[in-house]
Amino acid sequence: MIKYFYILVLIGILFLISTYIFIPDQIIVSEAEQVESSERILEKYLNRPKERRAWWPDTTVKNRSLHNDTNFTYEGLNFSFKSPGIYSQPVLISNGKFNNHSLINWKQSSNNIYLIGWKTSIKASKNPVKRIIQYQHARKIKRSMVNILENLLAFVVDSKNVYGINVEREMLTDTILATSNILSSTYPQTTDIYKKIDQIDNYIKQQGAVQVNAPMLNISRDPAGKYLAIIALPINKDIVPNGEISLQKMIVGNILMAEIKGGPEAVQTGFSEMKTYMKDFKLISPAMPFELLVTNRITEPDTSKWVTNIYYPIL
Repeated sequence: MIKYFYILVLIGILFLISTYIFIPDQIIVSEAEQVESSERILEKYLNRPKERRAWWPDTTVKNRSLHNDTNFTYEGLNFSFKSPGIYSQPVLISNGKFNNHSLINWKQSSNNIYLIGWKTSIKASKNPVKRIIQYQHARKIKRSMVNILENLLAFVVDSKNVYGINVEREMLTDTILATSNILSSTYPQTTDIYKKIDQIDNYIKQQGAVQVNAPMLNISRDPAGKYLAIIALPINKDIVPNGEISLQKMIVGNILMAEIKGGPEAVQTGFSEMKTYMKDFKLISPAMPFELLVTNRITEPDTSKWVTNIYYPIL
């Protein structure tokens, strides 16, 4: 019996010693991730109180009801967001027994790539039992940090979440265009645009060319305030221009595309958001943007059913 007693005492001593060897006096909890984003986006969704609801990883309806603009719960922990700093967001992590000050910060590591870090530290108790409890608490914080950051990054890389449209990067394929213009003092009517499309279509058929994609449209205003509508049909080969119809060739290159459902107002909103996307990612356009009229707007008068692809050439 005495032998077993000493064995148990030895095991206890080794256990106590191990708590000081394997659990440091300062328990550092941190997580770091990389994301393709912009300073504006990260500042918006990390520092602005009302935007956090959009990406916070709620686990239950009950938790969701407990959230306000600065305090959120996740997996039994409370995260209280404090006043933001420059490229940083302080967060108090607590669960009733522990209060840990932490800091989320971000910096640009390369072009459009940002490194996001989240860090806190726990001063370990001299009491071995408390020390182990603190270590388990640190592991719980670590798991939550990982899940929360992953949820944030998955949200901000989805352009539908940030801009309201799904922006895709593609290669321009339709490079031969038969084009014509409409200049008017009022916004071009749908009937006028499709009359011009029919005129171009009849001419390219006379030239033995074939339309290879939906009609393209760009509407802008000149310095005098008049509307200039440029209509183009992508075709499969060169044609001989006449006084009304020109031949234009596009250079193969990168282009942004988004599908828009709705009328002219929805299209203009889409272009506006695409400009914001370009500004965020420091993209330059070498040519004018345009619409691809996927839905025939004459045969479908209901604008809510229109489908339009919008494009912006980029460098």
